[in-house]
Amino acid sequence: GESGEGKTGNTKKVIQYLAVVASSHKGKKDTSITGKFIRINFDVTGYIVGANIETYLLEKSRAIRQARDERTFHIFYYMIAAAKEKMRSDLLLEGFNNYTFLSNGFVPIPAAQDDEMFQETVEAMAIMGFSEEEQLSAQKVCHLMGINVTDFTRSILTPRIKVGRDVVQKAQTKEQNNPPGVLALLDEECWFPKATDKSFVEKLCTEQGSHPKFQKPKQLKDKTEFSIIHYAGKVDYNASAWLTKNMDPLNDNVTSLLNASSDKFVADLWKD
Repeated sequence: GESGEGKTGNTKKVIQYLAVVASSHKGKKDTSITGKFIRINFDVTGYIVGANIETYLLEKSRAIRQARDERTFHIFYYMIAAAKEKMRSDLLLEGFNNYTFLSNGFVPIPAAQDDEMFQETVEAMAIMGFSEEEQLSAQKVCHLMGINVTDFTRSILTPRIKVGRDVVQKAQTKEQNNPPGVLALLDEECWFPKATDKSFVEKLCTEQGSHPKFQKPKQLKDKTEFSIIHYAGKVDYNASAWLTKNMDPLNDNVTSLLNASSDKFVADLWKD
């Protein structure tokens, strides 16, 4: 589904139903900006006993830049709207108009009060076992991460990149021993130093060329194009820059600096 169409909202409704009980987009007040896999665990009697959420994607372009009528993550608006004098002093918070990250202004949501939503968020964190100290650490921003601002700026502007992946060996069953899919082939191709987006598409055509849902355009405008027939119809893809995006290289200078933070919460986030 497209951004803001309601995938996350519908997922929440399904979970609420089973339990028996985000940021803002121009076309919808909530949009996730992340891709996530949600697993709900049931016991033998059918009751929910737990859940896992695995985040596997962050739409970085949307996280760092918003259109005029869009918001970034709600929590930043919540904090500024609800912050009393002590919190403003502790977190060095300023007005909405002082933050380029917030589109240089306040973007309200009809029928929603940011200060009230902040209190609900804090209460939810308390229910999940976050101490007041941990909550404050999570609320700290940029230069309050316990790191030197000059060092942080230098690390951002002079990145040192390392690309690495974990390998897990697992025997395949007969049913699993099929030609690898698009994402598996993309992961595999990222291992080869001389691999390109073109070589990835060529391998994809070799492995999946006979699949009834896979098509290679008859008249190629670009050698990185291919098509997949989804339930809603055919979708054309251009794999340009897919390898780079899939490897998602980390800036070693930044990660090392954050790992050395004097704030335990921040350091723990980067210890691995």
